[in-house]
Amino acid sequence: MINLIPKSLFYQLAMICFLVATVSSRPIKIRGSVMLAYLFLMIWEYKTTGGITIDVVVWTAVFYCLNIFMILNKK
Repeated sequence: MINLIPKSLFYQLAMICFLVATVSSRPIKIRGSVMLAYLFLMIWEYKTTGGITIDVVVWTAVFYCLNIFMILNKK
């Protein structure tokens, strides 16, 4: 069933960042938006559950490292 109650502000900010990354054509803007989105999702999880699970930490670290590497190599 669809719940009509929206999630918190941090979840909405993450989705806006994903939207910006989706419609942008500039690689730096895309990568920066994705990195911000993951940060907002981590904050959202912390505020929702009172903690952050290890899988979120690991996946976020992997995506951050890959995005930083690709920004520095300009690919």
